[in-house]
Amino acid sequence: MVHGTALGQILVDEQDNWIYDGSLLDIDEQEEVAGKITGYQKEMNELRRTIGIKTRWKN
Repeated sequence: MVHGTALGQILVDEQDNWIYDGSLLDIDEQEEVAGKITGYQKEMNELRRTIGIKTRWKN
């Protein structure tokens, strides 16, 4: 949400494929948000792997 306005949803699967369900973001904004989400997930998975916590997502 930005200033109380829902921007839609970005759905991401285990292979980092994503789809945007909304109408407010243009394609560049969608790709930027999806990239941040998937990049964050990869970083978290690596952190969990290094400390021995299993993840439900694959890298």
